[in-house]
Amino acid sequence: MKIYIICPYGPLPNEDWTDYRYTILGKKLSYHDHEVVWLTSNFSHHTKKHRDKDIETLNVNSNFNVRLVDVPGYKKNTSFKRIYSEYIYSKRAIKILEKEIKNINLIIVAGTNFTSQRITSNFAHMKNIPFIIDVLDLWPEVFLNAVPSYLKSLVNIFFKPFYLMRENDFNRASGIVFCTNSYKKHLTEIIPIGLKNYLTVSYICS
Repeated sequence: MKIYIICPYGPLPNEDWTDYRYTILGKKLSYHDHEVVWLTSNFSHHTKKHRDKDIETLNVNSNFNVRLVDVPGYKKNTSFKRIYSEYIYSKRAIKILEKEIKNINLIIVAGTNFTSQRITSNFAHMKNIPFIIDVLDLWPEVFLNAVPSYLKSLVNIFFKPFYLMRENDFNRASGIVFCTNSYKKHLTEIIPIGLKNYLTVSYICS
């Protein structure tokens, strides 16, 4: 199988960090003879700096490549600039998927916010490609943490369409992975009955 991972975040295999979730996953899948491509960002979420723009692809092994997508940067994790950065990443990642669609058997998309998950879900659904959502953050809930308490109810109404989008994404997914049991418990009510037996929890560095 050829598997594409869609996630703009996380340290790269050549950076001085513990192996990230998708480095571990990519290696394990590649060792089982799957061809893996992780499309990530050339902007480091950890350091808030752009990576070397001359580096477009990292060859981890013969079956696993990490490809960097050029995006604008941001300073704050809960900000509209971050959402915009992920939006640009998602649109450019989809262009790559469109060019290589004949080779795609499965897409794994990180549910880091409602941007890349929604765009990738739409693409995979339209092209009839199986996809798995890996829930790494509770968006838009996490965004509400930056809002004063007296505004939360009002802002939550504004986010109602995004809650509906997430539910729709779940309904179209072939499987759902959660990085904590609390995320799984929180979202249990919107998980389709047909996916109840296709859920798993995999902690962030496992």
